[in-house]
Order: sequence, then structure tokens, then C-alpha cells
Amino acid sequence: QEGRLAARIRDPHLLAALHFGSSGKQRYIIYDYLDGVAPMTTLQERRDLNPFIVCALARQLLGALDALHKAGVAHLDLAPANCLWRERSTGDFEAFLVDLGSAAATIPVTGGPRRSSEPVGSAYFMAPEMLEGGPVDHRADLWSLGVVMWELLTGKRLFAGESDAETLDRVVRCELPALRELRDDLPPEVETIVR
Repeated sequence: QEGRLAARIRDPHLLAALHFGSSGKQRYIIYDYLDGVAPMTTLQERRDLNPFIVCALARQLLGALDALHKAGVAHLDLAPANCLWRERSTGDFEAFLVDLGSAAATIPVTGGPRRSSEPVGSAYFMAPEMLEGGPVDHRADLWSLGVVMWELLTGKRLFAGESDAETLDRVVRCELPALRELRDDLPPEVETIVR
């Protein structure tokens, strides 16, 4: 399923599958080669990341999500590990969305939200309805992107708890601390976009 989706849905910021198939019992996907990319987890360490860079990366990821959503597919595993970035020689930043493995269990092309019977993806970035087993659609991806942006801007976990259970409880309760309390240099518009 992942190979079919990655080959069918095209966007400059969605990693394209060039070929997929199987050899014996092994399945494989050959993706386009991207030079000089790193997972966005490497950006999380930079606590003073320019908000305009974060917004530019998010805009590009939104383009990739838009292509998926127009095809009736939700990614459902948007997390820093599934978002790649690179800085070009011009100083511009580029973002790429990868790993459509969880998208195999997505919203149907012709239907409405699917019920999340078993959560898939990175729990820290999942929308509350995914963790609760409720109806899930493309809006879950927008929630996840907001969490990624928040963490890129602060260098901290948004819903960090003392344990995994406490963290997941905080996600479900949607307790969102004010972003500008942690970074008072952020324009108010950035907090509005993230929320």
C-alpha cells in the first residue's frame, strides 16, 4: 500500500516512490534519492530556531499533506522522524514528508472519517481522537503538524509527562501551554498558526 500511495500521489515535498515490488517474500520500495537531508529531530535541538524557517518548513509540509488529503489519504504518522529537511546553498530550507506506512490505514477515498480502532504512528504527535479510538480524518495530520511546529520552536516536548501514560493523558486533555511564554521573541501570528 505504501508503495502504491508514494508512486501515485505527487508533490515536490512528498518523497516519491520510483518503483516497488517484491522479491520472494521480501517487499521493497525504491524512493527518490534526496541529497543532504536529515530528520527534523535534528532541528529540535536548536532552541532558538528562527520562526520564519519553521513556518516555511511547515508550509511545504502542508503542501505535501494537501496532496495526500486531496487524494483521500491521511498520513497519520506525522512526526519529526518522518519529516526531512535540508538547507540549500541559497540559504533556503526545504522539507519533505516521508513514510506512508501508517497511511495504509487511512480515510477511504470516497468516505468520511475512519474509526481509529488501533492507533498507528508516534503517540506523542497523535491527535487526541486517535488515542481515544474515535473517528479520524485528515485533521489529525494538521494537529500533528502543529505539535511538530511547537516542538521545533521550543526545543521541548509539548505534552511531556513523568511517564508515557501521563504524557498520553496530557495529549487527550489537550492542555496547550502558551507558546509565547516560552519564546517571547515569537510574533503573535506564529502562535496563532501553531494553535
